Amino acid sequence: SLLSRSFYLYPVDSGTCGACNTELLSILSPQYDASRLNIFLTNTPRHADALVIMGVYTEGMDDVVSKAYEAMPDPKLIITLGACAISGGVIGKAPVLSDKATVEIAGSPPKSIHHT
Repeated sequence: SLLSRSFYLYPVDSGTCGACNTELLSILSPQYDASRLNIFLTNTPRHADALVIMGVYTEGMDDVVSKAYEAMPDPKLIITLGACAISGGVIGKAPVLSDKATVEIAGSPPKSIHHT
């Protein structure tokens, strides 16, 4: 089972204000301690179980996200984190990944407690 082992997240910043990045990193802090749930960040998509897309997704990021996604082992998950990644946020007209996302975590920024 996917969740019976360590779960690695590969964050992709597609142009954030930094708030979602801060919230994602906070789940690794002692307050939330995602490591107790065997959740970790990785710096390569080759070791990732899920891509975490943050920020307003633009067409310029298609190549970056596609390459990262292809480098991931199966099964592949995409998590969109925050209103900007889900709907374009205040921009509103940006291309979105809703049709490709496995999990959407809403908020601007989402609160850390919602991730854990």
